[in-house]
Amino acid sequence: MTKTDNTEIFKILTARKSLFWDKRDVDPARDGRVIAERILEFGTEEEIKALTNWLGEKFLKKIITESRVLSPKTVNYFALYFHIPREETRCFSDASRRIWQPF
Repeated sequence: MTKTDNTEIFKILTARKSLFWDKRDVDPARDGRVIAERILEFGTEEEIKALTNWLGEKFLKKIITESRVLSPKTVNYFALYFHIPREETRCFSDASRRIWQPF
């Protein structure tokens, strides 16, 4: 995880406390993945840019491909945005999502 300037992330954390309503204290050093998942799912375009500058594109791609928390809609959007094949994401390749296969 390549972290650069935290200033923008701290601004987001203080301005958007509703994203982290279930977390008592959000620490960017400890909770990078949680912060990234919440901002990817519910953030604005400016927040996504700040997140990309903070964590780096490589780490965000890893989160998008491995997350079990992100919605299929969000994963699909960012897979297209970052040119990640959908089949490489856990969201679209996990066998548990295909329990009820049609006959």
